[in-house]
Amino acid sequence: MDFKLFEKQKYYLDIALTISLAMILVVISFIETTFWYNLGLGTEWARKSSFENQIGIACVFLFIIIVMLLIQIGRILVLRKRAGATFFYIRMFLFFLSVLMIFTGFMLIKPGYFYFTKGFLERMRKEADVPAIREWLKTSTLEDGDILGINKDKWPDVIKNLSPNYFSIRKSDIGEKYIRIGWGGGIEDYGLVVGPSTMKIPEPHLKPDEDYCLKLADGAYVWYEMQ
Repeated sequence: MDFKLFEKQKYYLDIALTISLAMILVVISFIETTFWYNLGLGTEWARKSSFENQIGIACVFLFIIIVMLLIQIGRILVLRKRAGATFFYIRMFLFFLSVLMIFTGFMLIKPGYFYFTKGFLERMRKEADVPAIREWLKTSTLEDGDILGINKDKWPDVIKNLSPNYFSIRKSDIGEKYIRIGWGGGIEDYGLVVGPSTMKIPEPHLKPDEDYCLKLADGAYVWYEMQ
């Protein structure tokens, strides 16, 4: 660490530190949204990027943020008497502004599932044939509660082409038959629901006992469930 940073009294260095922190927060937000969106979209580089790599990147940025805050604190303490009251209060203001930006920035960055589901929505717009799935559902003899998982030989092509892990037949509260197609597993589960065009689409809010849902078409939506 360059200790000359603590000796220079010009407060433009403190302004530069605060601006740099703001830029770092923008970069973190961009990486977060881009990674999760492309993961939902099924982009190859996002699928190959491990969760451990994302944790490593987050730790690097966290370390940089902590170092920059410590430099600001050090300049406040070392230059307190030498710089006079005006510069002291300017540095205190810039420091608290930095802390406020960090706190606000992390509060405003939404969880990964929010961006993942948006990416998955775009993927289903390209890959899912909703009208064909709906037509198959009308003629299917499968009943409410039937689940097809491992044995994919009996799957219709319109579902098999999507390469999900499973699908199940269900009924809504008013008796509407719909299909729930699922991917994922473990700590996360996500997928596609297709029912009659008149079927109600859930609100896109994640609650402890509900899915996060986004409308794909009338009577069809993508969902993400936290296990």
